[in-house]
Amino acid sequence: MFKLLIVDDEPMICEGLEAYAKRFWKDTMEWVRTASGGEAAWKSIQEEAPDILITDIRMPHGSGIELLERIRRQELEIKAIVLSGYSDFEYVRDMARLGIENYLLKPVNEDELVSTVNNTLQKIEKEHGLRLQAQLNED
Repeated sequence: MFKLLIVDDEPMICEGLEAYAKRFWKDTMEWVRTASGGEAAWKSIQEEAPDILITDIRMPHGSGIELLERIRRQELEIKAIVLSGYSDFEYVRDMARLGIENYLLKPVNEDELVSTVNNTLQKIEKEHGLRLQAQLNED
């Protein structure tokens, strides 16, 4: 089971994404949490260690870029999907540098979101399997 954290300063976006998660991944997600900004998200990350983060870029109280930079500095193994109302190449480049899974424009296309999360879940499962195999080979 996986943990999903959704971060956006627009409550309707959080509610909509949470509804998608409960609809499409109810058997896969241990929990789905929401946060309204980078600082609240960081607290949730430290307390609950989500596997996947879906975050907006521009928010008060800590941007998505700042949040991802913190995650990477701490070397946390969290897969990130970025949402934005901006198709600015600079944002895309900055996010790619931080190792995101995808950059989705708002309003979010349901098929693209579902595909991205499904691919991310498969990637996590594969990485877990590879780590387990490596541990077994060491023993």
